[in-house]
Amino acid sequence: MSRLVRAEADAGGLVSFGGGPVSVAVGSPGAPNVAGASGTTQVDNYAARMVKYIPAEVIAFFLAADKLFAPTFGTAAPSSGSPVGGTPLVTGFINSHGLYLATAIFFVALLATPLYMWKQSEKNQPWSVNAFMSTVAFVIWSYATQGAVFYGNGLYDARIGSLLILVYTLLSGFVIPSQGKSSAQGGLEPKA
Repeated sequence: MSRLVRAEADAGGLVSFGGGPVSVAVGSPGAPNVAGASGTTQVDNYAARMVKYIPAEVIAFFLAADKLFAPTFGTAAPSSGSPVGGTPLVTGFINSHGLYLATAIFFVALLATPLYMWKQSEKNQPWSVNAFMSTVAFVIWSYATQGAVFYGNGLYDARIGSLLILVYTLLSGFVIPSQGKSSAQGGLEPKA
């Protein structure tokens, strides 16, 4: 199974919108290869597209790395006067510079998302549409999971995060990449 949403075989333009499965040419990457079959077959239904547009691997990296630099104010260990998580020198450094480090982690993951989609694509896959959708999903998920770049700057609200995830997840399944020019956009052709 491909990590990217497959392109619609007979759609024009960059993307199309629909709730049904994607029709792809038999024998193309990701399509069932049935001996003697020709024409098109259906893959990547609405639910599969919703899942594939969420860059789970990048989000997992971000969640682990972002929380390394969370300030530890007011978290004293019960048996000692030192803060939980390390020595006063390390804790002091993280408390004073953690927001900068967490912001750097956010931008590393933000840039890594389209690169990851490009590397996961196969020849003639619409990686640019997938990269755009996944990058938007990453920003929404990093906001909704109290990413320090948002939380530390006073921009976080749990209600907005929940609403963004609900709306994006619901609507993203309707986006179907088209086979047209989308596979070679940006001048980068993935390795087969």
